[in-house]
Amino acid sequence: MRRRHITAALAVALSLVAAAPAAADSISYLRDGNIWLTTPDGARQFQVTSTGIYSYASQADDGTFIALTGERLHRLSRDGKVLADFDTPVSDGPKKGPNENYFMGPYEPEISPDGQLVSYSYAWHHERYDYDCKCVRFGTDSGTAISYPDRQTAWEEFGGPLTGWMFGSWMSNDTLLRSYAGRAFAEEAVVNRIGPGKGDDDMIRWLDSTFDMDEVYQFRDGEITRKGDKAAFVSYDVAHHGEPYRTGFNRVRVYRLGGAPPARPESCFYFDGPDTADLMSSPSFSPDGSMLAMQFGGAISIADIPDLSSGCQSPTFFKDLIAGAQPDWGPADVPLPVGPVTEPPKSAPGTATDAAKRPAIGLTLPKRIKLRTALREGIAVTVNSGAAGRVTATAKLKRSKLGSGAAKVGARGKAKVRIRFTPKAARLLHERRSARLTLALRFTPAGGGPSVTRSVSLTLKGH
Repeated sequence: MRRRHITAALAVALSLVAAAPAAADSISYLRDGNIWLTTPDGARQFQVTSTGIYSYASQADDGTFIALTGERLHRLSRDGKVLADFDTPVSDGPKKGPNENYFMGPYEPEISPDGQLVSYSYAWHHERYDYDCKCVRFGTDSGTAISYPDRQTAWEEFGGPLTGWMFGSWMSNDTLLRSYAGRAFAEEAVVNRIGPGKGDDDMIRWLDSTFDMDEVYQFRDGEITRKGDKAAFVSYDVAHHGEPYRTGFNRVRVYRLGGAPPARPESCFYFDGPDTADLMSSPSFSPDGSMLAMQFGGAISIADIPDLSSGCQSPTFFKDLIAGAQPDWGPADVPLPVGPVTEPPKSAPGTATDAAKRPAIGLTLPKRIKLRTALREGIAVTVNSGAAGRVTATAKLKRSKLGSGAAKVGARGKAKVRIRFTPKAARLLHERRSARLTLALRFTPAGGGPSVTRSVSLTLKGH
């Protein structure tokens, strides 16, 4: 079947069509380092935390959260109380220098529907001196590990780490979908049965290089409905049918499932962001599978996903819901506020005008920049906001702020902001062979209006 293409402009037009999300559901999301909740219609928000320390969060069916702060995981109640504070086997602290083997992570902690297990992604950076070439050889391996939600859990309890694929997403309380192996010729998605001692012994290799690879270069961030009848992935697409290459993961594809993996899915349609790297992420189905939330730049959008049991159909509803990041849809309701709302919604959702008013930050990072050059000259980031205003940027290594910059954005909506490093940054980084930094940008429109934030990772290598 011909794949249906839902562009950003068409998506805004479709927002004029009515839809009825389930009233008792909730979508959790992040804003300024805090966890928030919203009803699917955007009518009511609830601020769960106020410490501003969280970079990722997911919710269980009972409304409890697992959240990432630095290299530690917090289990949180619905009102933000920390129920457990623990680290993981990959939480190995600051890196000491070159020729060192170390973990990166944990990333993307996902709590199971029953709240009894947590998956998280990690990367393992390893270096060794090769006496044959008289050089240092290095590599990075990735994977997923399983933890209990209230304590550090040794990998051996679940049979060792699940190697390769990351971006864990729970299909049920004991079944995990993973995608993005980070290796050539690897499958795009696999499914693991999770249990004590299982490890990778019970794994289904699902989507290999023969599936949809005429159009898709890589998949990540996969999600399957609880009924197992639909799937969504963020894709990095190749050029096809005369289209130019797109930049990064900026398309959310929806598939019809005619059976459980390893049965092959049917590609139905996709939601397109602008041709700017990594603006689309975190697809999350509603509990009944009839709606899909996704992150589009600095906003969260929702769309209806029709019944695909008899074949592919196009969605009829799409709207920009609220400013924020990393939506996670669950069946628990949004708590009623116990006092004044500490922050009003940053936009009034539900109209095409509202969606058009909210900008999304497009970024162009330098393709190659050496660590020493960055320390001396800074990092120049090109910002495309589509509107006039002001942009500020910071660079961090874990919790350490290394530098900042700011720039005025003119009427054309484009500007270049240069992040310059502090003397402290030079002391922290001068002996490193590489450094993985987090760049956080905030765009504030001229004349007021909601600010939009965007965070990306950038690895600086060599001297």
